[in-house]
Amino acid sequence: MNYQPSAGAWATPRSVVRLFVVSALLGVCGLAVQKHSRWHQRTHFVNAAGLGDIATVRQCLDDGVNVNTIGWQGTKAIQWASYNGHEEVVRLLLSRGARPQDGLKQAEMMHHESIVRLLLAHGAR
Repeated sequence: MNYQPSAGAWATPRSVVRLFVVSALLGVCGLAVQKHSRWHQRTHFVNAAGLGDIATVRQCLDDGVNVNTIGWQGTKAIQWASYNGHEEVVRLLLSRGARPQDGLKQAEMMHHESIVRLLLAHGAR
C-alpha cells in the first residue's frame, strides 16, 4: 500500500514529533527522505536547518523550497539554525535571502554571539 498523507493527516503534535524524529534518523543514516507533499518538504527543510544538516538544507533550497518558508510550528529555518547555533547553516540561509531579523531573537536567547554578530551584519534590528 502506498499511502501518502495530506498535511491534515500529520497535523497532530505527536505525529509531527514522530515525523521529525524519523526524518532526523533517516538523515543520520544517509538515507533520503521521500517528499510526499510540499508540506512535508518544507517541514523537512526546517528540521534539517535545526539539526545543522547543511547538505539537506542546500538540497531543499536547490529543489525550490522558499528560504523563508514557515514550518509546522510556525517557525522558519533561520530561527531553528540560530537557536541551535548552526552558524554555517545560518550563513547559507542568509546567502539565499533569509531575513536576518527572523533569527536574531533565538541567537540572543541562546547566547550564540557569533551568530548574533552575523545577523546584525546582515541588517537585523
